[in-house]
Amino acid sequence: MRLSQCYALCYSPLVRQSDGSLAVLPPERLLAVAALARSAGVPLVCQASETCLGAAGTMFGHELSGVAPDILVLGGALGGGAVPIGCYFTSAERAYQVYGCSSPAKHGSTTGGNPLSCTAALAALEHAARHKAPERFQALGKQIAGALPEYVSGVVGGIANLRLPDGLDAAGLPDRLLAAGVLTRPPRGRTLTLHPSAATRPQALDAALDIIRRTFDDHHRH
Repeated sequence: MRLSQCYALCYSPLVRQSDGSLAVLPPERLLAVAALARSAGVPLVCQASETCLGAAGTMFGHELSGVAPDILVLGGALGGGAVPIGCYFTSAERAYQVYGCSSPAKHGSTTGGNPLSCTAALAALEHAARHKAPERFQALGKQIAGALPEYVSGVVGGIANLRLPDGLDAAGLPDRLLAAGVLTRPPRGRTLTLHPSAATRPQALDAALDIIRRTFDDHHRH
């Protein structure tokens, strides 16, 4: 597709590396994308649903790169991990380009503002601010790095990448950990990425990390 045919240029604050790990999008790459958006006259959109409310060590994720997007899309943690919700932030000027001066409600339920979801989102925002979520997730990330230093290949806020031991069955690892009481996402390549939640307590994380260590170390012994 030619750039002239684009309506927007979108990015995520974290990008997947060739080894399967998650890392911060390099600022120089984002600056190049932002320059392309300006030259094409289209908005720069940040999809920060996976990194908002402190998960990546900043409140809304886009701060990681130091570039302010034209539109910020949030979801995921915004609903407290329990109630589905999505929203976006932009200037009134850009919103009027879509809706004119009439109510955004004419777009239907997309911007209807479901009361239950909005209440959950406001509660999640209040909780994140009151409990200093970015600092708390950073502490969880440091806890993971301190407990598994030989396996950790990188940490962003509370999100930590673990290198799998050579020969360990990556496909069967989530079921093996789940049977021991630890829920993880499937590895990408030879990397297991841990995503602590806002409800994660240091003591519970210690117990989970001990299970992961024993699983990895048992593989080495056998």
